[in-house]
Amino acid sequence: MARKTKEEAAATRGRILDAAITVFLECGVSRASLLDVASAAGVSRGAVYWHFVDKAALFDALMMERATLALQCGLQEFHGVVSADPLRDLRNYTLAVLRLVDSNPGLRQVFEIALLKVEHVEILGSVQRQRRLGMAAWLSCAERYVRLARELGLVARNTDSHMVGLSVWSLMEGLLRTWLLDLNEVKLLRLGEFMIDTYITGLRAVAPVADEAHAECVVRR
Repeated sequence: MARKTKEEAAATRGRILDAAITVFLECGVSRASLLDVASAAGVSRGAVYWHFVDKAALFDALMMERATLALQCGLQEFHGVVSADPLRDLRNYTLAVLRLVDSNPGLRQVFEIALLKVEHVEILGSVQRQRRLGMAAWLSCAERYVRLARELGLVARNTDSHMVGLSVWSLMEGLLRTWLLDLNEVKLLRLGEFMIDTYITGLRAVAPVADEAHAECVVRR
């Protein structure tokens, strides 16, 4: 019986998160209430409060369970693996994020909420915290690619890996926002490839890697 109760609680939590997506998309996060979410989920307001102490906690759970975990799973193959061309890896890593959002309607909805439906008033702390978590996860991998590319001579020696990572993050976030505003006009993957290819072309050093043995040694670290 205890196991059934636990499963029922998990199912209720899932319905609440599903309802939150619907309500947040329709009303915006700040205008939506937990009573609105409860009504959409077909549960009592008390049931919502049992799972989430307030709207900020609900927003945090939505971002973590419906976006962060999905991205971590989808991008797992990129962590700890580097080819002989780390800049190409950075390109593929960036495009993988765009493909995941483009192909997963649920993930796309969560991004729409985070980028377009948050008024940054009532849950500003939660928005900032989730954004920092997402950016930190992105930068940990992206900066490693840039550092290796610098060691291989693929970019200038004074290239700042953190600045490059932030730049690519900003390109990606701006592209997603533009796409979500006009899904019919903007072709996410096509424009994403153009943007990241143009940026990485500008990063590449003029001289190619001369020492292939050194390059192999670097990427095996």
